[in-house]
Amino acid sequence: MGALDKPALEVAFKRFEIPMQNSVGAYALLFDAPLSANFISLPCVDLDVLQTQSFRYPVNPAEGYIDASVYFEDVHNPVDITNLEFGPLVDGRLTLTVVSRWLMSYEGTAFDDFDLVFSVSLGDLRMSQW
Repeated sequence: MGALDKPALEVAFKRFEIPMQNSVGAYALLFDAPLSANFISLPCVDLDVLQTQSFRYPVNPAEGYIDASVYFEDVHNPVDITNLEFGPLVDGRLTLTVVSRWLMSYEGTAFDDFDLVFSVSLGDLRMSQW
């Protein structure tokens, strides 16, 4: 569980490229920072109950948003998580698909914002152990 006994999620990514554009041309940076998400509002934390359900969230700062961010190149970058989709429970595991917008330009860096849909496998019936 995260702050205020709300579910939290931390996702470590394999390295992937972030496309960039500057006055010289296009290039890519390798990204491997973890995503932290807190204050996730869900009706319960039992994955057996959450399976096959989908939940929509507003973007920050609207009430009910998920407080998510990444630190990349020593810069805080908010991440708007707008949808969580829980798959079916199979052999004690289910897939959580996350729909997100990464606000890499938040602190005036040269990074471009981008949308990312990714999935993680959850293996315990309690989200507190994600």
